[in-house]
Amino acid sequence: MIGHPYPLPRRLEDGSIDLAFYENRALELRSNDLFELLGRVVNLFRGSVSS
Repeated sequence: MIGHPYPLPRRLEDGSIDLAFYENRALELRSNDLFELLGRVVNLFRGSVSS
């Protein structure tokens, strides 16, 4: 695998880590999980209808 799978957090001028970065990542991951779950439900439904 090339590079890091997730972008690394930015550091602010005073050396602390940008917390907004982590909040954005968490929101992004949550929405991805939701879409994946929705896709699985749709696939299950399609499978039960076609058989």
